[in-house]
Amino acid sequence: MSDFSINTRQSWIENAPKQHFDILIVGGGITGAGILLDAAARGLKVALLEANDFGSGTSSKSTKLVHGGLRYLKNFEFSLVKEAGRERSVIHKLAPHIVQPQKMLLPIYKGQKYGRIMTFLGLTFYDWLAGVEKQYRCQFWSAEKLKEALPSINIKGLKAGVKYFEYKTNDARLVIENIKKSVFFGASAINYLKVLSVENNSDYQIIKGKNLLDDTTVSLKAKLVINATGAWSDRFLSHQLKQTFNLMYPTKGIHFVIDQSKVQLSASCYVELPDDRMIFAIPTNNKIYVGTTDTVFEQEPDKSYAEREDLQYLLNAFNTYFKQQLTESDIEMTWSGVRPLVRAKSSNPKKISRKEKLIVHHRGFISILGGKLTAYRLMAEKAVDKAVKLLAMQDQVKVCQTKSIPLSGGEFESTSKHDLVAYEEQQFYSAYQLNIKTLEFRKLFHTYGKNIEKIIEKVYELYASPERRTHAWKEAEVWYLVNYEMLIHFKDLFLHRTDRFYFDIENTLQNLDVWLDLVATYLHWDEENKRIEKQMFIDIVDKNRCCIL
Repeated sequence: MSDFSINTRQSWIENAPKQHFDILIVGGGITGAGILLDAAARGLKVALLEANDFGSGTSSKSTKLVHGGLRYLKNFEFSLVKEAGRERSVIHKLAPHIVQPQKMLLPIYKGQKYGRIMTFLGLTFYDWLAGVEKQYRCQFWSAEKLKEALPSINIKGLKAGVKYFEYKTNDARLVIENIKKSVFFGASAINYLKVLSVENNSDYQIIKGKNLLDDTTVSLKAKLVINATGAWSDRFLSHQLKQTFNLMYPTKGIHFVIDQSKVQLSASCYVELPDDRMIFAIPTNNKIYVGTTDTVFEQEPDKSYAEREDLQYLLNAFNTYFKQQLTESDIEMTWSGVRPLVRAKSSNPKKISRKEKLIVHHRGFISILGGKLTAYRLMAEKAVDKAVKLLAMQDQVKVCQTKSIPLSGGEFESTSKHDLVAYEEQQFYSAYQLNIKTLEFRKLFHTYGKNIEKIIEKVYELYASPERRTHAWKEAEVWYLVNYEMLIHFKDLFLHRTDRFYFDIENTLQNLDVWLDLVATYLHWDEENKRIEKQMFIDIVDKNRCCIL
């Protein structure tokens, strides 16, 4: 595994101006990360620049499902459903530790637009389009069986249900695992480096950037620049190409998190609402998260937060279908993301396609817009194919390789459920004497996958010093993130490297100073740095909870 830290970051910034890149990617979300891996695996000299942290935009604020787009059947987008549905199992095999099959239950009520027969036929067609394996195909359930699985479900008007499968993921981890594998292939990825300008000359694009850690500037050369800034694209393109762009139609989606004790929900649930929207309720890490909304959002994408009106809509929808009546006081955390939809004739967010759009601005500058999490690898393939063609390098580089390249942490000999469980148990056996509970270890495994071996090895090293045993697992995790995942800011540990911000916030706040001291030790912060970093994190917590406090 390659070293990927703040030290390598600084070294790269100092040496990069002397290099000439084939491709430079702007935007470190899942689209940019996918392009980085695809290009690097083909043998291209490629770098990625991100103005914030990797995955800090839409790519850490999704519904956290690698799904086939069931609702896109309603818009007759069969090719999109087929493409996304088949891609789910591909991504699962590339990163089985963070992309896992998830049973979904779809209740059918009297008076809904689609009854039992149409719903079951629709899902059967969905499975066929998506090439779903036999064990994951939909099944018709009676109302009685559905009530057994969902004791909290509102039974008034309940006619039946359907069980089908999607894939749950940690979206931010999917980004970082793509980036780490890219680094293994020789790519470069730098966070907190903002692109100020892109200038076109006859041979190269001249990219000027600002290192946001020390306010210094850097100048780079690349044959071609790919804009993968998502919801920020109009702003970025307007600034770089000196003309107004109105390509994006961003919409906001919010989610909230409650403790699993609030509702008896042992399986994920997908419910159709009277206004033709759908909401998810998904158990994870002893919590349940509920989403999502789909409203037009015209402000700065990084100023998107859950507002009281958004939460009331979701609460009312949830309470309509479940016996427990939730209130704002039950909500532990929220998140809000902006979808990078491509503007279309329709002004109805539900009608706008999630299909991506590739634009060639000139020979050395292209944009990849729109799309969805599930299709990131295919979007990357199309973008790199176009880049290779523009660079006239078809005879010099390989075709797309990413369908068979496991992501970092996913390099298992077998990705079958049985073999993954066996591997996890084997690693737990080697770690059980180091004072870690089964559930805590399982969370670590589904965060880091095969890289858990490095963390375990570090814990054994720390246990040689009795005074470090109390927080050995936390310290080993921080050590790994600093040295192998370019952790820069304290907040990023909880927001973009783990999911503790969303699904373990109370415990995180209780142990905040422990975490802070560990990060400060490995990043060599003084007391003033620690104060600033802690306050930065607290401010983000407050902004995401302001509407419920």
